[in-house]
Amino acid sequence: MLHSFFHLLFISLVALFPVVNPIGSALIVNPYFSNLSKNAKRFAVHKIAIYAFCLCTFFLLTGHLLLTLFGITIPVIQLAGGIMICKTG
Repeated sequence: MLHSFFHLLFISLVALFPVVNPIGSALIVNPYFSNLSKNAKRFAVHKIAIYAFCLCTFFLLTGHLLLTLFGITIPVIQLAGGIMICKTG
């Protein structure tokens, strides 16, 4: 079971990396951090990483319940995600 979890975690990371585009996003976010000192930048990055980790963990644990609550199925999410990626491209 643990092997399956790590495999799923790795596949989701590989699938989301091109969509999130952290390298391109860094160039957009960089001007907001230009006036901060090195320690303040480091603190902001750590805070962002913790918030992102907490948000992803929350949806990892409760995502299925939320989808069931609203009556949304996985194929609908896949279709909507594909449409959004095509529209963005």
